[in-house]
Amino acid sequence: MKVLLVIHGYPMRYNAGSEVYTQGLAQALAERHEVHVFTRQQNKFLPDYILSEETDPLDARVKLHVINLTQTLDQYRHVGVDRQFGALLDVLKPDVVHIGHLNHISTSLVLEASRRNIPLVYTLHDYWLMCPRGQFIQIRPKDQTDLWPLCDGQEDRKCAERCYARYFSGAPEEEETDIVYWTDWVHRRVTHIREICGATDLFIALQPNGKPAYQACYGYAGDYRDGIAVVQGENGLHTHINLCGEPVHGHWFLDLDVFHKGYARARDTAGWHHIDLQGYPIYARRFAAVEPFYNGQARVEDFDGSLLVIDQEGVMIVRLRNPL
Repeated sequence: MKVLLVIHGYPMRYNAGSEVYTQGLAQALAERHEVHVFTRQQNKFLPDYILSEETDPLDARVKLHVINLTQTLDQYRHVGVDRQFGALLDVLKPDVVHIGHLNHISTSLVLEASRRNIPLVYTLHDYWLMCPRGQFIQIRPKDQTDLWPLCDGQEDRKCAERCYARYFSGAPEEEETDIVYWTDWVHRRVTHIREICGATDLFIALQPNGKPAYQACYGYAGDYRDGIAVVQGENGLHTHINLCGEPVHGHWFLDLDVFHKGYARARDTAGWHHIDLQGYPIYARRFAAVEPFYNGQARVEDFDGSLLVIDQEGVMIVRLRNPL
């Protein structure tokens, strides 16, 4: 079988976790298969998107296809990378593409494999598909004395205020304008990542020892939080599983989020709402969009465009915006 691995760096240039893992995987696969790796370098003396051919410095059986990319900070799509990757697919014609990480490369290269009907596997190493920064650690938390400010969930505006504020102008009168811009940027990225996940055939979540966390396979498997993860079945519906890969409650939804303080955002045919750990709605109403609960309150958008704050019984506490 011909295998093409994709990783944002490869030893000896880069020696972090997913990079070293991919090298070990490549060398193990080379025992029985033809193995190629699409990866990157950052050489400021070469033009971007130049592709060079190398071999693994420790295993000549592994062929490296190294693209040069120096302008990568927070940019997640590169048409030049996609073109080179697509051309490489046409030459190699791999039987499977296995992604280890797409940060600093291009998320949309997934679509190049999908268009060619090449099976695509994605091993999850961190939260990067869910969190634009990858680690759910905030750069500018409310409490500036917190040295490890963990984020409790992805929200577009919160991402803008707590992490992308470093790109704000600094002018107080422009702060809201900057927040609106970066909230939209995060929203567009999250929407695009959902498309990329939909084009991926199989996600793999690993234990610390590198073995699969469970035997079941899903079309999508999110990262665990408090021992529970979101998975997508072959029918396109979502549910929660535990550390053994077993269903937490057995209810399936069109869209689903991880649990936050005992409740999770869920969408059925009627709209968005919140569910409890048993998978049951905690109120009868449905909305166009909902955010997680904080201190017993959640901001929601109704179908008429109005913004509300509701309690855990779905009752409006305050109206933030009138119907549009």
